[in-house]
Amino acid sequence: MLDQRLVAAQPDQKREQLFTERYESLLAWAMRLTNQQRDAAEDLVQDAFVQFVLGRTRLEEIENIDGYLRRMLRYMHVSRLSRSAQHLHETALSVADYDSCRLGWTAIEPPRRMQAFEELHQICAYACARKESSRAGSVLILRFFRLFSH
Repeated sequence: MLDQRLVAAQPDQKREQLFTERYESLLAWAMRLTNQQRDAAEDLVQDAFVQFVLGRTRLEEIENIDGYLRRMLRYMHVSRLSRSAQHLHETALSVADYDSCRLGWTAIEPPRRMQAFEELHQICAYACARKESSRAGSVLILRFFRLFSH
């Protein structure tokens, strides 16, 4: 009788073999994609390996395995760049993170200025309320907002 586990494992072994035979050329390609950053290239190749081994596309459907793997690396790299850019955009500094109001205001792109205006309003309201009970509020007003008026 045919062991189903053995049959199921064979495609994975074939995929692993196909990938490992091309490892060096894929790493070289990934190095070009990542501007010679070895760690990033190795991570990219490792992720591509996992995706390829777990892939749903049947090997018989792939006409050019080298082209398929290179395209996979390119798409994964572009996806990483896109996620990285999105993360940077999401973690943009608040106007309150700058040393002065002027620095924060000029660093913020115009579409976000309305949000920055609201943040400045909240900072100002807090500083005005705080100045009544502490010198720190007055210092904040003088230090943070002084440079904005010049």
